[in-house]
Amino acid sequence: MTWGIRSLKTTSKVSVIVLDYNGAQIATRCLRSVKASDYANLDLIVVDNASTDDSVFVIRKNLPDVRLVTNEVNLGFAGANNRGYKESSGKFVFFLSNDTVVDKFCISELVALASRNRSTAAIQPKIYLGSSNRFQTAEKLLDISAKQGLFQRIL
Repeated sequence: MTWGIRSLKTTSKVSVIVLDYNGAQIATRCLRSVKASDYANLDLIVVDNASTDDSVFVIRKNLPDVRLVTNEVNLGFAGANNRGYKESSGKFVFFLSNDTVVDKFCISELVALASRNRSTAAIQPKIYLGSSNRFQTAEKLLDISAKQGLFQRIL
């Protein structure tokens, strides 16, 4: 049997937490890409980490259906993400940086993978750099056109 997104019948809620600090324009682009996802059951949360610009105003104006959590002080990366997690209600939680643009099928694919392997605690998608065929890894940048078989699915 081939596992594919079209064979998956899941409706589990995914909480998407986007941390923002003085980046309303890029956060708006990120959130619009999430909203364009083929996965519908989403809980969108933006944690504003005490921005000093007009981020809170811009996000509320452009994306009124997104839950906006505002910190009075900057809690740092971990603290702000933990605050978003406390506000989340999804079976799955997807942490995103505000400068991320998500592929239409990204969330569906991650949910499908997590649903197939219930012992999985964490999953991360490939992170491409701009529109290139290069993606970021923990060690270095790899050119996937030269290393096609390196990151095939193992499940």
